[in-house]
This record gives sequence, C-alpha cells and structure tokens, in this order.
Amino acid sequence: MNSRKFPWLYELGQSARSAISADRGMTHEQNVAQAELREQFPTDNRPNGVALPWYEGRALTATGTTSTTGDQGAMTIGMDVPDIGLAFRDALVLARLGAQIHGGLRANAEFPREKPGIVASWLPENTAATEADFTFGQLTLVAHRISALLDVTDQLLIQGAGIEAFLRRALGGALAEAVQAAAISGAGSSNQPTGLLIASGTQTITAATGNQGSAPTYVDLQALEFAVTGTAKSGQANTGWLLSPKVRKTLRNTPTFPLSGVTSYPVWGHNTADTLLGYPVGVTTAAPDNLTAGANTTSAIVFGKWSEMHLGFWGPGIFVEAIRIVSSPSNFPGITRFVASCYFDAGVRTPNVFAIKPDCIVS
Repeated sequence: MNSRKFPWLYELGQSARSAISADRGMTHEQNVAQAELREQFPTDNRPNGVALPWYEGRALTATGTTSTTGDQGAMTIGMDVPDIGLAFRDALVLARLGAQIHGGLRANAEFPREKPGIVASWLPENTAATEADFTFGQLTLVAHRISALLDVTDQLLIQGAGIEAFLRRALGGALAEAVQAAAISGAGSSNQPTGLLIASGTQTITAATGNQGSAPTYVDLQALEFAVTGTAKSGQANTGWLLSPKVRKTLRNTPTFPLSGVTSYPVWGHNTADTLLGYPVGVTTAAPDNLTAGANTTSAIVFGKWSEMHLGFWGPGIFVEAIRIVSSPSNFPGITRFVASCYFDAGVRTPNVFAIKPDCIVS
C-alpha cells in the first residue's frame, strides 16, 4: 500500500484475496489514522473493519514559514477525505432536500420537541400577560447498525486502481440507499429505525372515496402543499417533495386540468427535471412503491419541511470489511465480499410539517 492516509477499497480487497487481514496491509500512517478514528467509538461497541470517515475534521492551527513576527499565519492545512465518504454523501437525496445531518455521535441524541404553540394576545399597558403551560416532548435518536454488501470477482480486483471509482460508487451508493429507505419507511422494529411513513403525528392525504387508492392528481399535490404551508403553518423554507421514479413518470403523464376536449400541460412539465410546483424534488428508489390500499399496490408522495428531519450517524464514518468467500475448505469461488456498515437513526422533530399521500396508483 502507498502513503495515503486512508486505503483504497481495491487495496483492502487485494489484501483479503492474499489471505491476510486487510488492516495488516496498511502503512504506519494509515494504522495511526485508524487508531484515532476508533477512539471515537465506545470501547465495547467498536465494529470490525477499516474506518473511512465521511469527512475529516482537523483544528486549523496555522503556522508561518519563518520566525519573523507577523509571518505566523495564512498557511492552509490540507484535508484528506476518502472518496467512499464523498460517494455516500452525494447519494443522500434527503440531505439535498435539507434534512439535518448529525455525524460523529457517541451516545443517544435528544432533540427538544415543543408541544403547544405560543399564543400572542393584545393587552392594556398595565395588564399582565396570560401564563401558558409550555411543555416539551423529545425526539431521541438511537444507534442502529446497517450494512450493505458487494461481491467482487478476482478478475475485477486485479484491475487495481482502475476499478476504485466503481467500488466506492457502488458500495457508498448501496449504503446510502439503505439508510434512506430506513429513514423513509423503516418498520421501527427488528433493529430498524422508525421511518417517516409510520411516524406518529404526520398528516395523511388519501383518496376522496373508498380505500382502494387513486392516481395522483394536481388537486392532490395542492392538498399536500396546503397541509404543510397552510394547516401546519411551516412556511416555504426547506420544503420539498420526495417520491419514486415511478411516481415521477406518472406525474409527467398526468394533465393539470383533465377536461374533455381540452389539451392540458402535464403536472410535471417536460422542461423541469428537479422541481415540482416550484419546490425541489428528491427522486429516489428508496421511496416505496410497494405499499397497499385495499387490493391495489401503491406508491407514496411526501411533501414536507425537510429541515425537521434529523439523520444521526455514530462514530467517525463507514466501516468496510473485505472478506474472502470460501464455500468449503477446498472450494474458493474467487469472490471477495465487501461489507460497508454504519450506525444510524432518523426521526422527525415536528411531524405535522410532513404530509403524505400513501395510496398513489402509478404505472
């Protein structure tokens, strides 16, 4: 391995292929960096694998080039960030919508959640203001381990640095997809976070009649928008849509005003790739298309104030293991398995600023 501070993924794979522990193939500088990162985890909860941070934080203690007074600053200290961390963050659609990211957590994270609103009143000059019993709830994030797997053949691994970009995009993207799926529709059981779709206190917009769902319409989108900006009084800052590619396809073929004999523009125009009704859109396959309404399989559309969603990550970043696959003592299939893991939880601090239509019939 070379002198970079963090190893590349293909180097970990080649070390595992050589039947040695991946971390034994690292340089002294890389082992020192690993020791520093692992100190960010409690002693009894440090995962296996090589730690690759989302970002590297470092105190900017600037120094000059001479001992002359006044020449002791203006020197930039370099930062070394592994590309898998960048690939992971780039794939987080929720972060681009405005969800708040809390990295490097070491214990449960608790955020205050105010319950009633503050009511103002007009009073005579000498009259005392009416007291209000202003109480608080709490959003608590608790670490859950989540992993993504990628099997790579020996033939691919021997390509060396030429496959590094592929490995980091595939592994970082898979982990980001799993994290987002949990944040959106996690079951809240079996070690999963409680996803937005089942969080208590969100607003739900469903078909006007029956329980079989319906195709999404322009009127539905207006109702979702008003539920957040009107009923919940959230304003428009950090608001936007979350939906799947299948929903986007349907909205591009849904007329705004479906009147007989009238040609109408589609709800989602052909010249707008990332906005809907003037708001940003996060399109991801992590948004579910496998919900049910009566006998129908449905998809969800979410409109919300995304700065009220909190994504918590414990420890310094992603942990990657490279494991040689052995079917039996005499059978080596020529595959190395990369396992990327992180500790994660998600929650919404103010649930009523999210409106959900979970019964969209799309095609």
